[in-house]
Formats: sequence, C-alpha cells, structure tokens
Amino acid sequence: MRYLLLLSILLFTACGYKPANSFAKQEIGEKVYVSSVINKQDVINSVLIKDILNQLILAKIGSKIVYDKKIANTIMNIKLDSVDISQIQYDRQGFVRVYRTAVTIKVDYQKDDKTNIILVSDFYDFSVHSDAIISNSKKEQAVKTATSKAIEELFSKIAVQSVK
Repeated sequence: MRYLLLLSILLFTACGYKPANSFAKQEIGEKVYVSSVINKQDVINSVLIKDILNQLILAKIGSKIVYDKKIANTIMNIKLDSVDISQIQYDRQGFVRVYRTAVTIKVDYQKDDKTNIILVSDFYDFSVHSDAIISNSKKEQAVKTATSKAIEELFSKIAVQSVK
C-alpha cells in the first residue's frame, strides 16, 4: 500500500501535472474586474451570473475581485445571452414532469490589450412531481445550477486558450 501511494505521488509530481485551473489563473491574473451587461427582460438572472462568476473566481481560480478597472490585471464582461426552459418529459396523463433549463453566456475578457470572446452554454434538468406548475424558486435554482456549470466550462476554455 505504501509503495502504491509513493508511486502515485511520484507519478503526479514528476510528470509536471498541473490542474486546468492553474492555467486559467495564469491567464486571468491575480486581480479581476467583473462587469455584467443587464438584460432588461431578465434582470434577476443577469445579476445572478455576475455573483456566480465572482464566487467561482474566488473559489476555483483564487484570484481577487477588484472594483477598480485601473488596478485589474483582467477585465471580464459577462452577458446572459439566453435562458430557455423547455419540457423534456411527460407522464401518462400528458402533464410535464421534467424540464430542462439551458443558459448561454457570452464573456469577453481583456488582458494586456488583448480581447478574447468566449461563448459557453450548459443545461440543468429538474423535475416537478406534485403538480405541473413550476415555482419561481425552482426556476431560479435551475438557472443558478446551469449557470454555474457553464461558468466552470468558461474556466476550462480559458485554460485551453492560455496554452495555445
């Protein structure tokens, strides 16, 4: 057992393995300024995506959020392009039981006079058991989950761009 543990430690440290988030942090930098474009038809979700991006920058990347563009290494502009809720499963009586929330987010980030534009999208499926009516809290939670998944994909795309 000790040999297996030692072998796995040597394998991961000796081969130069680095997680994708370290490449994303290298690309983004230490200080990030985040702004969002408010969609007038979907104000709540437009504000929500900025909060989620801020949380994930702190938690996953480890960069600091700054509120002054002048001191930021990177300026990120995030826009909620679309939120779609569709029915994907029905019961025998014809009532909708499972919905899919799909979000599309456009992010452009500027670093060192270079602008990159990334489009990410993801989805989240949720069920309605007691009745066919979707509550606002279920909608908000579904959008929040789909947005979190999409923004995690954003960090992966940023990491890939950093090694190109």
